[in-house]
Parts: sequence; C-alpha cells; structure tokens
Amino acid sequence: MDLLLQLVAHSILTKNEAEVCGLYTTQDEEFPLAVTHRFSAIDHGHFFYVKPKPKLLLDNTWFLIVRSHDQSFKVSVDLESETVATLNRRIQMQHGKCEDEYVLVYRGKPLTGTSKLLDYGINNRDTVTYLQRMRKPIIRLRSNHGEIINNVNLSIELDPNIWQLTSVYPKPSITNKISFIQWNNMQVYSDGKIILKSDSENNIDRLYSSISDEQEHRMLFWEASTNSKSWNKAHEASLCVPRDDFARILNYALKRMGFLSEDRDDLLTFVLPQLDEVDAAQTQKKIVFYFLSPDFYSTAARLIVHPIPQQIIRVYMIFGFGNNEQNISTLDELNIAIDRTITSGNSTNSGLVVHEWGTMFMSQWHL
Repeated sequence: MDLLLQLVAHSILTKNEAEVCGLYTTQDEEFPLAVTHRFSAIDHGHFFYVKPKPKLLLDNTWFLIVRSHDQSFKVSVDLESETVATLNRRIQMQHGKCEDEYVLVYRGKPLTGTSKLLDYGINNRDTVTYLQRMRKPIIRLRSNHGEIINNVNLSIELDPNIWQLTSVYPKPSITNKISFIQWNNMQVYSDGKIILKSDSENNIDRLYSSISDEQEHRMLFWEASTNSKSWNKAHEASLCVPRDDFARILNYALKRMGFLSEDRDDLLTFVLPQLDEVDAAQTQKKIVFYFLSPDFYSTAARLIVHPIPQQIIRVYMIFGFGNNEQNISTLDELNIAIDRTITSGNSTNSGLVVHEWGTMFMSQWHL
C-alpha cells in the first residue's frame, strides 16, 4: 500500500484508485485485468499491474459509524453511489430512526437531499451523527410573593401535525401519550420547588411497591418527535453570529427575555455540547438561530395554567450551523428578535411565574 501511496504522490494514481486497487504480477491472470496503469518496478526489473481488486477481495464492507444520543451502530454503505436519502431510508428501516426526528450531520455539516456521501468528503469508517431534531422543553414554576401556591394545574396540548409526544417527566396526572399532558394539584414554592402528589402512591401491585413516586421536583419536562414539513410556516428571520461568541450572545438574549441564571445555564450547557458533539474540530465558524414567534409556539404547543400566571416566558430556539457566506447580524437585529419573544404580563396578582425553554437543531435554513 505504501507503494500505491507513492504513485498517488506522483500523480500516477488517484487517491480513489489507490483505495480499490492492488499490485499484481503478470502471472496473476485469474484476476480480471481491467488494467488502469502499467509500470516497471525499477529496483527489480519486474513488471507489475495496478488493477482493481476482485469483488470477493475488495473491501466491499465499507461502513459508517452512526452515533445518536442513545446508541451507536454500523451501517454498510457504497460510498461511490450512496446518497443521503437512501442512507436515511436504510437507517430508518434497520434502526427505527425517523428522518423527520433526526438529521444526519458530518463534521458539523448537515447531510441533506439526494447528494452523494462522497460530495461531503465522507470516507470509509467515518463517524456521522444522527442528531435528534427536537429536544428538552423545560418548564419551571415558582411563586414570586413568598407564599406557597396550592392547587396549580398545568397542561400542554400539542398540534399533532407538528409534534407528537415521546417523553414526559414527571409522570403526568392525565395524558393521551400523543398530544396531551396535564399535571394536577401541584404546590409551587418561591424557590422553584414543585410538590406533585402521585395518584399511584398506594399502588401495591407494581414492582418494589415500597418505593414511592418522587413528589419533589424542580421542573416539568416533555419531548416530542417533529414533522419537519410543518416548519416552513414557523420560520422567523434568522440571526447569524460567530460560533466563538454564541454563548455570550445567547446568554444576553435569554437574560433580556427574563430568564434567571439557572435556566440560562441549563439551556447553554444543553445546546453547546450538541454543537461540539457534531463538530468537535470546530470547523464550522458561524451559528444561525431564531426564536419561534409566541403566536406560532402557543398554537403548536398550547399551554394552559391554573391559576392564571402573573408572568409567562416561553422561548423555543431553532439553531444550526451557518455557512461562510452569511452575514453576521447586527445588535439591533438581535434586539428586535428578542423583543418579538417578550409577551406582556397578565393582569393578575396570583404570584405564579412560569418559564419554559426548548431547542431544536435544524439541518436546513430557508433564508
């Protein structure tokens, strides 16, 4: 193989030819000739052929290592003919990964459409990441007047054409497991503690019945699979910032929206590792993001709370890697985008404060 690499260095072979060819003597006539080049080994005075390896010997088990948030697996590919679309379909059939829920990413670049894998410079045994599109909406509740607020009920009703529930915690009081969840009879404290009594507390038929459901929580959590075809009507004007400045700028935006440091830190330490996971070498230098408008988000994920909150902050951020041609957004553009997410408080003195944030990595930007 070292000799083949020398031939590549002298432009006698291409890199692709060297990967699929071998050196053969003139006696090896049982191999299909299909001679690409013929040369003389000057040191020994013998002739050798550079020929494609036969099908049985060719390393035709080329594969990619596909990594997602919950598993890693190998997928056999034909790098010369494989497209992103066919790879997605095979992964979906073999491993249950739905293209609408995940996006393939290689070295920070989303893989889309009918492009061939070779177009992205992917090589045998490379690792690609299957990044879940929609992650971790977190809801935090607190009392802002120093007293415990009793009998708090909160429900979320999703538009099933956009999102469908995949994970919920803690266990809700009511759910249809598709688009509706509700937590009832909660106690909310000024430090953000939530006490949620479980209806199954005295259920003696379940495993380890002596272990009770946890009643004390700091958040309500839900996730959902995504119908990406619905996002064309959700789009807002995207912001573009340098990757090195993204954490500082996003922290500024969240603080202006009214999020406390706990929520800001949680969101940042959730988003930043996702970017590093798919582009550890940091070859992608720009981040593009936008916030869903309150009108769209309240339609896609309707939130009902009783008693009526004195303040509600709901922010959902769509983000991804930008390209080198995109212009960096101005501070005025950033502030305008922030102002669009801020809703006025309710004319109530309930003292109940509701803060929610969530994110989604998207592979395509329609700018």
